[in-house]
Amino acid sequence: MYDMLSSTFADVLKREGKTIYSFTGNTPYTVIFRRNSDKNKIQNKLSIFYPAGCGIHAGQLLTYKDQYFLTINQESTENNVYNRSDLFQTNATMNFIQGSKEVIMPVYSYNFNDALGHDNQYIAVISGAVLILCEHNPITNKLKLDDHFYAMAHYLRVVNSIYKDNLIYLYAQIDTIPDGGDVYSVSIVADSTYNKGETVQLQAIAKTGDTVITNAKFEWYSSNPDVATVDNNGLVHFLTDGTFDITATWTDFTVSDTKTIEVVEPVVYSLQINGENTYTTGDKPKLTATAQEDGVTVSDATITWDSSDTSVATIDSTGQVTFLTAGEVIFTAVWVEHDITATLAVTVTKAVGITCTISYLGASTIKVSAGKTLTAHFWDGAVEVTDQTTEEWTVVKPAGFEGEITSTEDPDANTIRIQVENDLDLIGKHITLTLQDSNHTCSTSLDIEIVSLF
Repeated sequence: MYDMLSSTFADVLKREGKTIYSFTGNTPYTVIFRRNSDKNKIQNKLSIFYPAGCGIHAGQLLTYKDQYFLTINQESTENNVYNRSDLFQTNATMNFIQGSKEVIMPVYSYNFNDALGHDNQYIAVISGAVLILCEHNPITNKLKLDDHFYAMAHYLRVVNSIYKDNLIYLYAQIDTIPDGGDVYSVSIVADSTYNKGETVQLQAIAKTGDTVITNAKFEWYSSNPDVATVDNNGLVHFLTDGTFDITATWTDFTVSDTKTIEVVEPVVYSLQINGENTYTTGDKPKLTATAQEDGVTVSDATITWDSSDTSVATIDSTGQVTFLTAGEVIFTAVWVEHDITATLAVTVTKAVGITCTISYLGASTIKVSAGKTLTAHFWDGAVEVTDQTTEEWTVVKPAGFEGEITSTEDPDANTIRIQVENDLDLIGKHITLTLQDSNHTCSTSLDIEIVSLF
């Protein structure tokens, strides 16, 4: 069956409807606003019309475009299509602490020095007191006699509380903050020095006594925006060298803290690996890293090492490298104290197949009271290598006769001369001579017998 009233109201709601929200829960409702100008009532009120059963009720705190309204009644119609409620726009804010939370509650305040009527029922005047209307919700329901709150730039004490029509009527009187009570404080958590170019999120802590308030709202201020800027959330950009004051103000209680901060040039840290970019599989280098702070070498820096491909090369905690096969590898050094890294890219080639031999005149013997010169040779296959790195000689002398046998190396000639003293007890003793290249890719040994002079 066609319902003209329902259809008409739905059309008007669609054409003129505005979306409002419940303060508690943020539930959206679509309503029609009307201005009531009733000469039989003391106050003009704003009214809303809304679908019956939509959830709006008397005593509800509603928000619309950053404004707050209290529904002071709910008038039902016999048609069950829509309801009507008169509104008071809030004109004050209650601020108080519940547990560790700051409560900010929009309210409507009557001044008892003016007799105001509510639905044609007058309220008695009480000297020095204020009547506050607020939504009945889990927060305001906890308020009790002698509780305190801030409103209209005053510290107020609850002297009476009445619940009616789903509204709480609070009777409050101006009070004096007691010594040691309701002490509000703010402290900024920040260092005294930051580096130019840094961006840091600062924190401010709000307290009531020893209780930390977890939802306090702050305003931030920099005394010198040329040195550092700060946004509404405490995010600071340090722009240049200098000194400035940073201030955080707990807006609802006008309590602040200020901290002086110096902005300085950042320390320049550097790390460099000392090594070559090419090695052979026969090389066994020990890499080092130079750590510097503002150009000055730091001798006690903690360095860690890593190899990008341990199938090509490994490196231990001291920087000692072992090459396993030809390939590409990157060594990484980390300066632990400052988390600074340096890298060295290395190409590893296969070592040349070097062999070595020892040449000498005659037999592998040395006569007492005589000497012998021996020459080192390095070969790549059948070709003697003339640019081989310096040879290394090792002479193992007969036990007990070490002082009677001397050796002298000539690196330019690749030779070693072994000299034996005139001691008949040396006859029949043996000297072991070992030759290897400086990369330790090849080695050879020679047994030399000491024989008589004749």
